[in-house]
Amino acid sequence: MRQFPERQYGYFSGSKYNNSEEKVLYSTSSWIIPVSISIDEVFGGHQYEDQISLLPSHLLMINQKTVAISELGVIELPMGQLLQAIACYEEFSHSRDEYRHKLSLDGSFFQHSPEMNNLYGRYPDLVRKPNLYQVFTSEFSDFCVVSTSSAQIVLFDIEQVKGNESKKFIDATKQLLSSLEDELVVDPDVYVDWSRFDDELFEQICYDIIYHSSKFDRNTIRKMGKSRSRDGGRDIVVFTRPIAAEKPKKYIFQCKLSGRESSINTSNVGSVSDVIDQYGAEGYGLMCNCYIDSTLFDRLDGISSSRRVEVETWSGFEIERFLSRRPALKQRYEIT
Repeated sequence: MRQFPERQYGYFSGSKYNNSEEKVLYSTSSWIIPVSISIDEVFGGHQYEDQISLLPSHLLMINQKTVAISELGVIELPMGQLLQAIACYEEFSHSRDEYRHKLSLDGSFFQHSPEMNNLYGRYPDLVRKPNLYQVFTSEFSDFCVVSTSSAQIVLFDIEQVKGNESKKFIDATKQLLSSLEDELVVDPDVYVDWSRFDDELFEQICYDIIYHSSKFDRNTIRKMGKSRSRDGGRDIVVFTRPIAAEKPKKYIFQCKLSGRESSINTSNVGSVSDVIDQYGAEGYGLMCNCYIDSTLFDRLDGISSSRRVEVETWSGFEIERFLSRRPALKQRYEIT
């Protein structure tokens, strides 16, 4: 235990890093990766085929549960495992003779009093002021990352909050909101020069948006040939991700590229009802780079109500805001 202090906490040093100064520590449910080692490198070494895409999240403790909140929803984190990882890395990476605050990992997980902040300023060599930590959720909700200036803790033992627990969080959030002033949250600015896109490239970007959406099972996406091919009114077919007590639903998406200031109306999409009936769809999606006319919204609302079909609409506004939060997609399509 003296030679391998990490084993007290259920962690083992990865054999790949035996000859390296920096080590990656593994347990049955989490990893500890020093910031000097790329998280992509570690995942790649374990045959993780998907591109690592992390969404910024907020860490909150509500109703005795620790959760990470992102645009994907609310994910419950195992706070005990997180603290165990922090304690492990403190023990592993620093001398036992060095005076330090335990459970800090250079991350301000706990509130500090004005007196303690004053102490940080007066004795910087004795006590180092913790830096802010950051929390990220994997785009496919299969792990969360707590990142500090020293290490990245990858937590796999996570769970999406659903059902009755969601109601409790909603009630707690309402209480929180009522005590704070409303603030306007603005997505980062993004400008898409749609004149550079042709029909085929626009369908590709629609494909990527669906692929990166947590609602849909990325393993089921099918792009029906190239644009303007005889696809029967369906550009992309995909199934929703399976959830408890509900089977996956088949969605058909139509992709329409037009002038930025124009709008898509009922004459541009053909008979949506016929397409839904022909392919047995339970969901319909329309993606365009411009406005959606009110008459088309009315028709889609009517189809959704009468046929009990789910409808998703993505105008240029929703697409640009989605892309603004996806650096990898912005880089792929050279979007500023």
